[in-house]
Amino acid sequence: MKDKIITLGNGKEFLIVDVCRYNGIDYCFVCEVVNNDTTDSFGVIRIDEIDGKRKITVIEDENIIKNVFAIVEKNFS
Repeated sequence: MKDKIITLGNGKEFLIVDVCRYNGIDYCFVCEVVNNDTTDSFGVIRIDEIDGKRKITVIEDENIIKNVFAIVEKNFS
């Protein structure tokens, strides 16, 4: 899944930079893509498989975001 571009229902595109596990859940550290170029806008999403369909959730919980960013940062250092 890493290095894959996904498109949300609203048309926003994200590049999956890294995938990590926090509190037993897999989260994706993503970078927004605009006009086929990556931006400096980063975020965290969760992808769940429900009844054979993918559900993408943009994470807004600051605690989860902070911890996922820390794990990703550690992975890249």
